[in-house]
Amino acid sequence: MKILIAHASRYGNCEEVSKYIAKKLKADVINIEKENPNVENYDLVVFGAGIKIGRITKKSRKFLENDFKNIAIFVTCGEAYRDEKKAISEYIDPIGKKFIAKAAFGPVFDFTKNSKMNFIEKFIVRKINEKEGTPLDYSKYNDLRDWKKIDNFISNLKKVSI
Repeated sequence: MKILIAHASRYGNCEEVSKYIAKKLKADVINIEKENPNVENYDLVVFGAGIKIGRITKKSRKFLENDFKNIAIFVTCGEAYRDEKKAISEYIDPIGKKFIAKAAFGPVFDFTKNSKMNFIEKFIVRKINEKEGTPLDYSKYNDLRDWKKIDNFISNLKKVSI
């Protein structure tokens, strides 16, 4: 079975998760912001999208208009850390496609000097997370992903793609 892991990542979290999944599934991996794959060549496409300000990118929405033999999806976002089911209902279900698997994984909030977030983005994340009560250290790299959930998603993909 030929598998593609495609992603659109703003800050690198979704890309890192995509590469991890691709390694476990022995799949090809591409960034749709840089490449336009021929999805017809794949038996299964797993698509990962980062969420920013409650939305996936226009390129992600356009990519999801393709016809897929089989497609699974995951998103990475702050909401998933607090309530995975809510994140799925807000960001995945409205897409209106039939996915063979879907998941939402927590975020990475990088407040270090090497962060890809600018000052305003850091300020907004800080205010939202203070309101929501998410435990963050505003001077460090905060990895809120649950790698066991990601491994479970991979296990489910292996079951449905056999």
